[in-house]
Amino acid sequence: MKKICSKKLDDKFSSKQLEAKDEALLVYKIVRAYSDANEEKKLYELLTGVSHNNPFLFLEAQPYSQREYEGNTNLDLAMGSVKKREGTESGIQYDPKNQEKHFLFLEAKWDSDISVGVKHCTIRNQLQRVIDNALYFSFNPESIDKIYVVLLTPKKYKDCYKKKLNSRFYGYKYGEYKSDPNIILRELEMIKLELPWKEKRDLDLLIQQNIKKLILNWVTFEELIEKITENSIREEIRTIYGQINI
Repeated sequence: MKKICSKKLDDKFSSKQLEAKDEALLVYKIVRAYSDANEEKKLYELLTGVSHNNPFLFLEAQPYSQREYEGNTNLDLAMGSVKKREGTESGIQYDPKNQEKHFLFLEAKWDSDISVGVKHCTIRNQLQRVIDNALYFSFNPESIDKIYVVLLTPKKYKDCYKKKLNSRFYGYKYGEYKSDPNIILRELEMIKLELPWKEKRDLDLLIQQNIKKLILNWVTFEELIEKITENSIREEIRTIYGQINI
């Protein structure tokens, strides 16, 4: 069995039944199905719309945070030109030696919404934080062509978004960020007083360069479940997901 997460998470989820609205467990079951079938490339393309010849993947991955007063961000999934950060269980860093120059950070929500505010910054939201981490994931802008941030939710919430009838806060923020990336820059400038940089780097310039490479995608659980190759696993996940999601 391939390693797709920390041993602690694997032990917790490998034999656990999908019986509650636990998005971490649902993502684990889906990603494990693709990984066990050696279909990481297929999963990456479903999430981004582009191919990647050698996509590393890791669940509950932790990129290093450059913000003062903030611990490492916990991503539901990181994929692409990524590698483990040496000496850590779940830490990741950008892999500039990979032939492909792109990666994805994924935020999954089942019925819950994105969190708003952290202890030292009440104007921080969870989607903004994931994007923030993605924009400074590599200090060398020349090593990256595309940066994908993917929102993964049930289809019904994406349908609401398409009809401009958002029932989740992430629908509003996704729409704002998608239509005008400058809103992201303005928000990140606004949080600087409460969450300054840990190190004296010109990360503001880096973010301005990388925002041009940012691509936001919204994918549904249904899309991923339907494309699982192994029939028995697909039906198991689809049946339980469908029963719970009614």
